[in-house]
Amino acid sequence: MNALSILRTARRARLSPRRTTLVASASQKTYSPRQPCVTIRSMSSAVTEDHPKDDKIPHRTVRIVAQDGVGPPTSLSTILAAIDRKNFFVELVSHHKETGALVKIIDKRERARWLKEQKQRAKAAKKPAPKEMQLTWATDGHDLEHKLSKVRKDLSRGARVDIALAQKSGQKELTAKEKQQKLQGIVDSLQDVSTEWKPREVRKHVATIYLESTVSPNDGNS
Repeated sequence: MNALSILRTARRARLSPRRTTLVASASQKTYSPRQPCVTIRSMSSAVTEDHPKDDKIPHRTVRIVAQDGVGPPTSLSTILAAIDRKNFFVELVSHHKETGALVKIIDKRERARWLKEQKQRAKAAKKPAPKEMQLTWATDGHDLEHKLSKVRKDLSRGARVDIALAQKSGQKELTAKEKQQKLQGIVDSLQDVSTEWKPREVRKHVATIYLESTVSPNDGNS
């Protein structure tokens, strides 16, 4: 495989790892002299940060995996000399007796973008489901303190908590100013462990506060 062919392969291989599903149809099976037929199944699970790259690949001869199949055996040093190593790197995908060492030419920017997306998804998946606390506008005194202590514990564990205040039948309705004061009082009492992560929803009889923990779960109360 000459330098021009390698560069063409690099362009075909410019896939974000999350989109790299290499499934070859019958027409995409690669045949090489003295090499068995190779059918490429999904290798998305093989794309990780742990695989050897560039000069760390322990094989002198490799085969490049691209969208249209697998290339012929090629010297690793030839590939490294042909690609723009500032923007691309060669990564070992797998090594089997039947196929030899298979590598991919990876775009560094696309890999960085993919890794960032994966970290964001993992972080979002770790967040616990929001807790809910139901209060009435008349909840006050010891009852309010007791319920907010439960909210504090949830926030200290890293949870989000939605606090809803509703009008109970037969209770005197507070003025708009009194409602705002009550809402702000609740937020202020929990400001050392939380912050409002989205605007409050205030309707005629119901209001909701959306609190998000600002402490590490390891530092919270058990």
